[in-house]
Amino acid sequence: MQSLENKTVIITGGSKGIGRVLALRLAKEKSNLVIVARNKEDLEKTKKEIQKINNNVIAINADVSINDDVKRIVNETIKQFSSIEYLVNNAALKTHKELEDFSLEEWKKIIDVNLIGTYLMSKEVIPYMKKANYGNIINISSTSGKRGYETGTAYSSSKFALTGFSESLFKEVRQYNIRIITIHPSMVDTSVKDESKLKEIGKGVYLRAEDIADSIIFTMKLPQRALVKQIELWGTNP
Repeated sequence: MQSLENKTVIITGGSKGIGRVLALRLAKEKSNLVIVARNKEDLEKTKKEIQKINNNVIAINADVSINDDVKRIVNETIKQFSSIEYLVNNAALKTHKELEDFSLEEWKKIIDVNLIGTYLMSKEVIPYMKKANYGNIINISSTSGKRGYETGTAYSSSKFALTGFSESLFKEVRQYNIRIITIHPSMVDTSVKDESKLKEIGKGVYLRAEDIADSIIFTMKLPQRALVKQIELWGTNP
């Protein structure tokens, strides 16, 4: 298995939920971390948590759907750490409404963050990965990217598109030893709770952010000759 020590990892949506837990896990692996989020207060809070484990972290307040912000993210990463081995496209918006209740602006914003943000971030890091002949892009999709549901026209559309994006990009960049990995979680309980208040099994137990983070790290650690293209991760008895 590959070591993640001194490997640079950009995590979008890195201040809360899956992104936060993944960053904390990677801090223990001694990775160089770049966490990105729109909420500055949450971002700084998570950065302080990470620094208790590992000081090799920078926090960038940015919106991945804005091209200038994306360029700033990548430029600051290269300036601080010189390379980018891993990009985790985790930033996402999720709004449930029937189609006729969506405004055009609401619908477009979900597509902008969930899909356009992934496109912009991937496009910006790939030249560095090609030059290094090494890289990994991990896209956090959803089981909603394989199955539609009522009130999911915007979110599910963005995740279906992300699945197609990942499959196509995989075929473009694999000859440069760049892996494209897609994670499809079902419902995830991203709330922060005391361990004593958590049930491990039984009706109503959803996946937790830790489950997704551990699955991501498994794909990251595989030897570069091997690739898990997709993981579909479900709660056993939600």
